[in-house]
Amino acid sequence: MKPKSPAVPSTLIALAFALAAAALVAGCQNINVDTEKLLSPIVSNGRADGRFVPGTNDEVTITDPNDGSTVKYSIDGGATLDYSGPFTVNDDATVEAWVEKPGLVPSARTAASFRLAWRVLDTSLTIPRYYHAVVSDGSKVWVMGGMTTSSVDTLTCEVVDLSGESPSISDAQDLNAWKKYFQAALVDSTIYALGGDDASVISHAFGSTEGAWATEATSLASTRNNSQAAVIDGSIFIPFGTLAGASTIDRYQPGVASEDIALSGTPPEQACPAVFALDKILYSVGSADSVSVGTVLAYDTDGATWSSSEAIPVGTKPVENASAVALADGRAIVINKDEVLIRAVDGTWRLDGLPVPDNGRRCAGAALINGKIYVFGGIPTTSTIATDTILEFSPP
Repeated sequence: MKPKSPAVPSTLIALAFALAAAALVAGCQNINVDTEKLLSPIVSNGRADGRFVPGTNDEVTITDPNDGSTVKYSIDGGATLDYSGPFTVNDDATVEAWVEKPGLVPSARTAASFRLAWRVLDTSLTIPRYYHAVVSDGSKVWVMGGMTTSSVDTLTCEVVDLSGESPSISDAQDLNAWKKYFQAALVDSTIYALGGDDASVISHAFGSTEGAWATEATSLASTRNNSQAAVIDGSIFIPFGTLAGASTIDRYQPGVASEDIALSGTPPEQACPAVFALDKILYSVGSADSVSVGTVLAYDTDGATWSSSEAIPVGTKPVENASAVALADGRAIVINKDEVLIRAVDGTWRLDGLPVPDNGRRCAGAALINGKIYVFGGIPTTSTIATDTILEFSPP
């Protein structure tokens, strides 16, 4: 006959069942049993950087990793709200969320910031423009010449001041020569408007809206238009374009000389490229022809060598009449129709993934002011009519 096992006190049995039940409940609730707090919710709009444009990635979702709890949130420190489903933000906002459940300590609060990637500013240019040019310094941008509607040229100029909460616009001295499809650059506080329908160069002091434009004694080495300009070590470089200079790069030294630089080998010819400079390298992106629309040409101004090893993402729309801006952190932005291309410091390219609003832009002008890119005028991608609107872009 086997000896009987010692009896287990009923209190121990009850305690074991209670602990097991507590562990089961805790497992179902996904709570941290060490601190007895609910797990924090996850706040997201589906993008790691939190940027959005109205109608794209503008819905915020709060995910509760717990069961049966109530999700609370606030926007920019405002009133506490009960979360019932995705909601829309219309401007820059910080959403703070937490979870509550009777008998448990509320979760730690988690916050996520959401930033409007694109804005259409309330202030517009004085007239619609395209095939114009812009230069900037500090918080001010000169917007010059170009065309207002098909076959209507304009000599007018205007200065956009972006130092305040809202832009202010003032008239500036008219150009002294018709300029469209031309290039412009700023060197030593002087604006140079270069080329267009001829090889002439005119200039004006950036800091004054008065006084006539001057015609420079030194012209471009050849007629050059449908390109853009970049300044490197005080010289203005204009690659390719159309007309006589289509297969060369013009180096213009204000008040000194101008020369056409012929590239060795067989470089691509690029009409209407987007142009920027980084670390004394001149970059020319895309073309209006069907061959070079995806080409990135890099010209080393020190070594006088060129390469085309960089590649924009497959599936990118043909890059033509786009706007380019170099950022202070060594990256570059190309605004092409309704897409944004981003060049990283290592030379790789990617699409931003957020569309340019207002049907995108081509034949516009762009400038970097206080870390943001402003796009002036141009033609919406789905239209043939120029616009007077100003767009603001916050890079990622």
